[in-house]
Amino acid sequence: MIYQLTSDFPEFSPIDFHSGINIILAKRSQNTTNGLGKTLLIACIDFVLGSNYKKSLLTKYPELNNYTITLQMDYKNEKISASRMINQKESSKIFVRNLQNDKEEYIPVSKWKDDLLMDKFSYDGNLSMLTWRSLLNFFIKDSSVNNFDNGLKGFQSDNLQKTTVYQSFLINIAFEEIERSFLSESLKTEGKNLTSYINKLKLVVDSTPELVPNDVENYAIFQRKINSEINKESNSLLSYQNRIDLLQLELGKLHESLNYIENVVPNNRAEELYSVLDAELQPYIKKSFSEANEFHKKLISENKIVINEEIRKIQNDLSDTQFRYRQLQNKIKHLLSVKKEKSSTLSTVNATSLVLNELLNKPSNEISKEVSSRVEKISAKNKEKINRNIDTNQDTIESYRMFLSKHVNEVYDSNKKIDFDIFFDTALRIVFSYKDDSGTGKSNMKLLIYYYFILIINNKLFERNMDMLIVDTDFTDGIDSNNLIRFFYSVENELIENNCQLIFTLRDDRSVSIQESAKKEWIRRILTDEDDGYLFKKGLIKE
Repeated sequence: MIYQLTSDFPEFSPIDFHSGINIILAKRSQNTTNGLGKTLLIACIDFVLGSNYKKSLLTKYPELNNYTITLQMDYKNEKISASRMINQKESSKIFVRNLQNDKEEYIPVSKWKDDLLMDKFSYDGNLSMLTWRSLLNFFIKDSSVNNFDNGLKGFQSDNLQKTTVYQSFLINIAFEEIERSFLSESLKTEGKNLTSYINKLKLVVDSTPELVPNDVENYAIFQRKINSEINKESNSLLSYQNRIDLLQLELGKLHESLNYIENVVPNNRAEELYSVLDAELQPYIKKSFSEANEFHKKLISENKIVINEEIRKIQNDLSDTQFRYRQLQNKIKHLLSVKKEKSSTLSTVNATSLVLNELLNKPSNEISKEVSSRVEKISAKNKEKINRNIDTNQDTIESYRMFLSKHVNEVYDSNKKIDFDIFFDTALRIVFSYKDDSGTGKSNMKLLIYYYFILIINNKLFERNMDMLIVDTDFTDGIDSNNLIRFFYSVENELIENNCQLIFTLRDDRSVSIQESAKKEWIRRILTDEDDGYLFKKGLIKE
């Protein structure tokens, strides 16, 4: 929430804002509303919120140089004043004063933007494309767009993939899967350049090895060494496992043989049979059955001794092998632990350096092939996940349609059928249409309703702290005045309930007078072409 905009420029009067509708009205008393400061006011807000210094409209006016713009606003659940000087040297920092405890600090603009990204969108900026400034572009609208599909883009030059990432985040549909797809696809499109880069890098590193970070080189050497040792011990472990299997198999066969021998030893009944046969057949045989029986017993006894001795040897060998196997297991666990510990202590090594170091050892013609192959697999899996996510969020999508339908019909005071759908083919597609929605003014009104929808669902549904939508009068050109007034009445209570605000700059040259139709508390400042009616001063010259 922005509470006040002010400046130390001598003729600048503070402008207060509140939740709900805030209108800065440019009213012509003599000549024109141009040059009164409507667009400069939005540039002031944008400047403190981290706009590029050289691209800011404020820097085009030499008389504003060395003056400071200040916003009173919510930041990290506290009320602060944030100031930035219109001076190239000083503009790289934001002076922040906590209005509750008077604590003061200077914050670099780069950190300020990262902090705002986290504070307003609960996002830490892991995806470089999704920055505070890229997302803020959906909440500060300063020019006509005329086309809904173009209005979904963060910037005019954005392709479908970028638009997909922005919109999936803002409507919270399949963002994680779409983020992964975007990152992997961006690698695929740069495959040839990556190969070329690695080729050049190899040549340069050969002649200038200092380019390879020491820690990366040491880490790579350590990795190769410890991986070699782990592989060696793993192979030994496999050999031990094979030997254990063979010994256990051999032991099993010996036990089977022993069991068979023990089971064929003559029992008492057989002893009686040998005696009868010996008595009856004695005259006809060379050896008595008793002698044969004794020989058989001796043979079995000797074989049992041999087999039991072999079983004992194998059991000892097996026990020793199993012991060595357990020792080797512990050694490998230790090596893996050392590898993990060593990796964590190399704090200066980053993933990019390690990847480049690995690529240096690969044939160049394999790089783009490998990247493309992996990207194809990732993309196919993510597409399935994205569509599953969309399927499971049909109730949410229907609630979005009902929200948009409500405000469309209140704006047009009619019962229009709203088409709203979200699907994914090569990119995320958002369909939002209704009868008679074409043409500059009507298209801008549709986009205004959509941007308002984005504001409310981010603040209310996703509990992000983004709570303002700022619109310059150029964006509302062509929008029917009656529809615009109905839009204000349609959203006012919802804005106040959610502690959100709309800040509009408008010209009072419409078919319906804004000043007469609007509530008095909506109009926060009237700019006129009288001497004291300008935002900064009369006659401010742009270089």
